[in-house]
Amino acid sequence: MNQQNKNGRKELIKNISEVISEIKFDHPVKVAIDGPGNAGKTTFANELAESIIMLNRKVIRSTIDGFHHPPEFRRRQGQFSPKGYLEDSHDYESLKRNLLDPLSHNGNLEYKESTYNFKINKATNADSKKADIDSILIFDGIFLFKNELLHYWDFKIYIEASFENTMRRAIERDSNLFGGEDKVIELYKKRYIPGHEMYLSIYNPIEISDVAINNDDTQNPIVIKFSKKTILTI
Repeated sequence: MNQQNKNGRKELIKNISEVISEIKFDHPVKVAIDGPGNAGKTTFANELAESIIMLNRKVIRSTIDGFHHPPEFRRRQGQFSPKGYLEDSHDYESLKRNLLDPLSHNGNLEYKESTYNFKINKATNADSKKADIDSILIFDGIFLFKNELLHYWDFKIYIEASFENTMRRAIERDSNLFGGEDKVIELYKKRYIPGHEMYLSIYNPIEISDVAINNDDTQNPIVIKFSKKTILTI
């Protein structure tokens, strides 16, 4: 199913937030927003969180960017290795121990939103917080539907965008971080795009997702798929 949301981005986010806000367990609801780098996941997640808060549900906001491995581990298969990008980017054990397990069934609800700042390559030393049992975790990032993490998610959203658009956005956003436009292009062509193509081939995240959205036109996202358990007004 490919269908443009007639009322645009705001209405789509409202519809999804209403579905999520109706989910209730004996632990916080954990929502994953997956997709390639620079697909628009973080902005979408922030807007979704705001919409859910408007429905009187408490939100915990976090991202895979707060659970990176140190650079020497991330690059251990080579700076431009697609396989290394897929396998070594993030510290899943830290993510589970500090965030996902505490918010799961029989968890103690004491969590940390992050453990590592990859921009300065240092541990964050964030203080623990106490979640309410009816909170909703909105968590965005790459490779979230890998086997190591898949069983944690109560609701799964996949945001896709063409690699042409994600690289263009990366040039605009990350040139200073990576050392210039040429470096961004090289990293995307050699590491990030091939690494995400591997992820798509191995894990088929659109098939796994509850909702899948094409975000090439950020103001007019296209719904690719929603599951039978998901009721959206499109």
